[in-house]
Amino acid sequence: MRQVKLEYVWLDGCEPVGIRSKTRNVNIPSENPQIPPTIDNIIEHAPEWSYDGSSTNQAVTENSDLSLKPVKVFKNPFVPPQSPIPSFIVLCEVYDMDGNPHATNNRAILRDAFSNNKESDKTIFSVEQEYVLWNPKENWPAEWGEHGEYPAPQGDYYCGVGGDLSPLRFVVEQHAQACSQIGLYYEGNNAEVMKSQWEYQLGPMDAIDAADSLWISRYILQRVAESRGIGINYDPKPVEGDWNGSGAHINFSTHSMRSGDMDLMNTICEKLADGHGELMSSSDYGVGNERRLTGKHETSSIEDFSYGVSDRSASIRIPPVTVKNDGAGYLEDRRPAANMDPYLAYAAILNTIKVEENAEVITA
Repeated sequence: MRQVKLEYVWLDGCEPVGIRSKTRNVNIPSENPQIPPTIDNIIEHAPEWSYDGSSTNQAVTENSDLSLKPVKVFKNPFVPPQSPIPSFIVLCEVYDMDGNPHATNNRAILRDAFSNNKESDKTIFSVEQEYVLWNPKENWPAEWGEHGEYPAPQGDYYCGVGGDLSPLRFVVEQHAQACSQIGLYYEGNNAEVMKSQWEYQLGPMDAIDAADSLWISRYILQRVAESRGIGINYDPKPVEGDWNGSGAHINFSTHSMRSGDMDLMNTICEKLADGHGELMSSSDYGVGNERRLTGKHETSSIEDFSYGVSDRSASIRIPPVTVKNDGAGYLEDRRPAANMDPYLAYAAILNTIKVEENAEVITA
């Protein structure tokens, strides 16, 4: 047997959805206790673990026990590999005590959408996750000063260099290093339009891997910021007025979309248009998004749907490279808020662009 430290990570029942975690030491079977267990060994032997769902907005006090079921394991970047007790992050789904997925288990919703779409295994997602580094004492963006103080207007901060334009970059870089260290498909990062606002990109991956990776990357970001006494704010409009909000733009591409058919791209955009009203009235794309999607600050209006080539004021941006390649490529959905749950958002896209079982799928 070999003792390991497991950090169980799961999602709560709050709006917007939040991340919870707790740690336990576990003895894992090992033929050679001198060699750390593999990730496959951990996922095979990590036990289910109960917790108090009444404290996470998922149960009532009178019937509060819920169960964490491990579904994916990552190395823990916060514990050195040579530590005498190896440590892993264990992503979990929430189940009730009868063994059924809990009502707040949105990963189960994505699994259903994935299994019901003929092209799911060939549909890839990437995300552009925006956030604001936050001063929890002032309840205000970090490096802005006291609550109510404002920096210079927007204009110089986007991809800026220097402490006055891109403050606290060390948090961003530490996050990037930790994500890459554990094998996440971390593509890059940049300072955003508002001071102390940043973005990082993940993907492309299939829907489930992409959603899992985003949640784990958020967990790592919050842990990095926690160690520095800084908060992470995913609110879609953290500062009112003439300041950009924060989104989580989703880039997606089905196998058929990569075949080279501009008419197909337009058809998919029209499918997305048909479901726009219902989607925007739900929380699938985030909470409080109406404060961000105003038609200003590089957004479309939440009331209207639009799509266009290279148009960052549209609901769906068709990248120029997709047009250049005669319709072979991807689309960018610019509507999701920074606090969206990717399990719900990716499920909504899969269900909207669903390929029926009897439909022909392009395989060339």
